[in-house]
Amino acid sequence: MRFSYYRRPLFIVLALLMAMIWLQRRFSGPPTVSACFGGGYRSSVRGHVSGFPAASGAGSSFAFKASSSEPPGCEGTLFVRLKGDVPRPGETLELEGFGAEPRGARLPGGLDWASFLRDRGFRGEFSAEKAVRLAAPGPLRRSAAALRGKALRSFSSALEPRRAAVMAGVVLGEKKSISAGDRRAFQDSGAMHLLVASGSNVGFVTLLVYAACSLAGLGRRYSAPLALAAAGVYVVAAGSDTPLLRAYLMFGAGLAGYAAGRDSGAFQGLVLSALALLLARPCSLFDASFQMSFLAAYSVTAGTGAWRPVLARLGRPARWALGLFLVSFFAQAVLAPALALYFHRLSLISPVSNLLLVPLSGALIFSGFALAAFEGLPLLGWLSASAADLLSGLFLRLVELFARLDLSAVPVRELSPLQTAGWVSVCFVLLHLPLFRRPAVPAGLGAAGLLAAAAGLLLPARSGAVSFSLGGSGASILSADGRSAVLVSCGFSEEELAGASLASGFPLPDAALLTCGEVPRAGAAGGAGGAEGPPAVYLPLWSAPAAMSAAGDGAGPVWPGETLRAGTFEVRVLWTPGGEGYAEPSQRTGYLFSDGRSSFRVGPDGILEGEK
Repeated sequence: MRFSYYRRPLFIVLALLMAMIWLQRRFSGPPTVSACFGGGYRSSVRGHVSGFPAASGAGSSFAFKASSSEPPGCEGTLFVRLKGDVPRPGETLELEGFGAEPRGARLPGGLDWASFLRDRGFRGEFSAEKAVRLAAPGPLRRSAAALRGKALRSFSSALEPRRAAVMAGVVLGEKKSISAGDRRAFQDSGAMHLLVASGSNVGFVTLLVYAACSLAGLGRRYSAPLALAAAGVYVVAAGSDTPLLRAYLMFGAGLAGYAAGRDSGAFQGLVLSALALLLARPCSLFDASFQMSFLAAYSVTAGTGAWRPVLARLGRPARWALGLFLVSFFAQAVLAPALALYFHRLSLISPVSNLLLVPLSGALIFSGFALAAFEGLPLLGWLSASAADLLSGLFLRLVELFARLDLSAVPVRELSPLQTAGWVSVCFVLLHLPLFRRPAVPAGLGAAGLLAAAAGLLLPARSGAVSFSLGGSGASILSADGRSAVLVSCGFSEEELAGASLASGFPLPDAALLTCGEVPRAGAAGGAGGAEGPPAVYLPLWSAPAAMSAAGDGAGPVWPGETLRAGTFEVRVLWTPGGEGYAEPSQRTGYLFSDGRSSFRVGPDGILEGEK
């Protein structure tokens, strides 16, 4: 890949389109709210199920493309929750129920459900109490659903639940059955991208069918369309997510060029796929899935293209190992700002772990397809099930091994615009380093970028205090110097507490004070620390022994009237107003913080009450 690629008309058009979409979102007013959403009106909508329904409570949830509604205004894509029987993908339904505006984030750094749906093209939510089936799904949807169902059933019947969940993620991108612990292990080991069905999956299906057609004596004119048709069925069966659509469009452009005797180029295919998806759904530009998929694909396309002449001078084993390392390193570097923004955590081990996990995931995909195809056959079924069981078990053990290593992943705060610009400069230099003719240019650009990116690391984080509330629960984060923080809480999970602290610009807490002594709350506070481990945790003296145990070895009991040191604060434990001298398991405490210049009072609900 050469620098001239960035001057091609198609790339310039893409850049202008993205700028226009961003400006339109930036300067447009809030979206118009229909009476269907949030008004308490009973509505009726007609349309078809556009995604695979997922079990949810006593019913299911799914994407629904509404073509008409009564009263008007609910047309568009809706996120539907339906009681009763699970519908089939592609089925035409008439739903009766109530529309609603989706809620925003519970906490900073948490899932902003309203933004998540808006960025994926949803108009709103719809709670359906009744569904009338009007028409069956078309043949493509039926075939794709049958293939997906057969694959998932073969995984669950041949493999134990954890391995079946991982196999479903690797082969179909289905992650709903993966536990929170396994998700964290995949994230920390840098292998989360392997649970997303994308380019490798689409490429496997495309090349497999193309090779079979070639062996059958079919030429390019017939092999390419048949391969793309088979890959299209797989894309629908796997959910038609953005990474799949991006890969499918890229392979389509490549195969079209190959069938015509021309090399269209991976970068050109990447640009074409981005243009097609943004023209079809402009809001995708703000979707995390779209951003991360195309950033990862760009890093691989640009980096491997620029470094190919360097790798070509090496022997085959060294070329293969270094090439795989660079692909993983480039992807992790380019994705770092997005990972900090959406997950507040960055894997440091991924360039090494992917040297083993990426090739193994390819074998896992092959064994998964074989298991789905040969299940029930006497010999081939047993061989494919044995191979899938062995590979999925090895895959899980390696993921856990890398995730347990010291500093395998570190918590990170969201990058400022200056830091992001600096990091983009550094990544651009790394990706295109062999293309620079004058060493002074990349050296200067990279040094300036590193200084800008490091500026935020050298400066202290946010200081002061902030509170979050949700119903009767709350949390407060306090910092006097921006280098250490204290957390007061009773009501949020470990992930929520750590994410809220980092998303708000504070350092991770090194001390946690609970206003209550409930067992699950104590365990959550003990897990909210950073790379150095969980913070010191303080609980009311009357807390149950199980709560003390859940908080970890650093837990200590406190009694109202005591004074302790937490971070840079002197903290006085307070009685609940009106409850002085009375203690029972449900009783809560408050805290008064002082750093010599100001003081903060946090009530028993975890909410900041005042500052002096």
